[in-house]
Amino acid sequence: MIDDILTPEKSGNSRAVQTRIKGKSAGAIGGQRAHDLRIGPQPQYVDPTRAHLNRVLIEPQTGTQLRKICEDRRASRNTVRAMKSSVAVGMVGIITFGHEAQKIFETLTPEQQDAAYRETAKAIATRLNTTLTGLVVLIFTEN
Repeated sequence: MIDDILTPEKSGNSRAVQTRIKGKSAGAIGGQRAHDLRIGPQPQYVDPTRAHLNRVLIEPQTGTQLRKICEDRRASRNTVRAMKSSVAVGMVGIITFGHEAQKIFETLTPEQQDAAYRETAKAIATRLNTTLTGLVVLIFTEN
């Protein structure tokens, strides 16, 4: 019986909301910021006719700005070595929805959706003991 509980579902949870995060260097943060704000050439999967649906909730800081914050925080501690150029200075992430969760989320107004995104992102930042420095809603596919 315990084995049944530990065995992952093959189909997944279609009502789940999932977040994925990872650390990135200042240079990589710059690339992520350009992607999120749709600056420069766009990947083929981006539908330009739906760009008006994207929303900037918190303007993402640049990699240089985030590196400066890290340097300032680091200066408050007694450290021996300098910070490496490749060190992660920020976290980037994505919030995704299972098929059933998408249907529920799409019934919300954009304002309600934005509030949910903010709450989720702030909870992640709190859990990681850090600051939320950018939040962008990107719409990739049709409803």
